[in-house]
Amino acid sequence: MSLITVRDFDGPGEQGWLEGPRSGLVGFVRDQQAPTGAGSVGQITFPAGFAGGAAPAFAAREQLPQDRRFRTTYVSYWVKISANWYGHSVVNKIGFVWIGGKPKCDPAIKGAGTGPLYFQMRLQNLAGQPDVNLPNNLGPGAFARGQWHHVELVLQANTAGTAAPNGQAHWWLDDQPVGSATNIAWVGAGESDTWEAFSWWPVWGGLGQNVPADQYMWMDQYYASGK
Repeated sequence: MSLITVRDFDGPGEQGWLEGPRSGLVGFVRDQQAPTGAGSVGQITFPAGFAGGAAPAFAAREQLPQDRRFRTTYVSYWVKISANWYGHSVVNKIGFVWIGGKPKCDPAIKGAGTGPLYFQMRLQNLAGQPDVNLPNNLGPGAFARGQWHHVELVLQANTAGTAAPNGQAHWWLDDQPVGSATNIAWVGAGESDTWEAFSWWPVWGGLGQNVPADQYMWMDQYYASGK
């Protein structure tokens, strides 16, 4: 595969990435347990009282040139949530991968309140198919608070012109296979069939509910390649 983007979160604006809003909720901190060395990692703060249905901040690599867009992409990143993480009862999204001009793949963390959490692959804005939360059919995908987890995805576009459901998604957590799905209609007629944008965009929940105390999500070494 050919490199699309890689980001170490050593500071703002790396490798053409954007951050926003510049409200102090997205930052760069040192973490002695960081998986890629005791360096800087990205930090997004969910302040006490933060309302469900939005992300307090984001970091994204958008507007890729055509020679860095591919029908198949491999995505890898390290993510950690604070030990006091309070889960929204609907979803705790990590970010999005875009194709066809829309955010269609949104890896997430599922689990409410202080209860158990697990990794979840969610699909939206598909071509002629309803939004779906794919089952973890190869492993449990347990997601622990207060420790780093390695997320890996392989996403393959379908035949766009006919919206044929021959796209695929495969995902791993901490080097273990968690799920695999075929028969996905990522894009339809008139939509681009190459993966075009990558983001850390942690939407906390659907509408309703509030974060009870300051909590955090951290990210390190976001990498994407394609063919």
